[in-house]
Amino acid sequence: ALGGLMTALAARFARIDGTDRLRAALATLSALACLAFALTVILTDAALTLALAATVLAAAALDRRFDLAPMTGFITAGIAALGYRLLADHLIDLDSRNPQTAARMAVAFQTWTRYDEGRQALMKAELERIAAKPGLSRDMSEMVSRMLG
Repeated sequence: ALGGLMTALAARFARIDGTDRLRAALATLSALACLAFALTVILTDAALTLALAATVLAAAALDRRFDLAPMTGFITAGIAALGYRLLADHLIDLDSRNPQTAARMAVAFQTWTRYDEGRQALMKAELERIAAKPGLSRDMSEMVSRMLG
């Protein structure tokens, strides 16, 4: 409901404000954030990855059409989150078939503490998601635990 309200506000602000699109951009970002939160609560892991991709694509399309400056940060963060999530999904899937290879590939997350705080939070969340997966192999569990400290 809140996402729908923010979408209606974004459309109204776009009509009223003319070329100044800041209020429309912020309302759009709020609507997308509400959508992302709702999808996080409702969907399974695989569907959530697809929903995140769709949200980032929608934000990029809106930015391209209306030149919404604040949208750039949202898109950049969304692309980073999507990349980390896709890697984590692959590692979780591969771990059930080839634990040693999956553990070796997990080193892609090893330098997560060297990035800015925003990217660190995204990578740490994915490492914690991998660690919480039931039935995780000993190899992957040791690797992820070592990376998380």
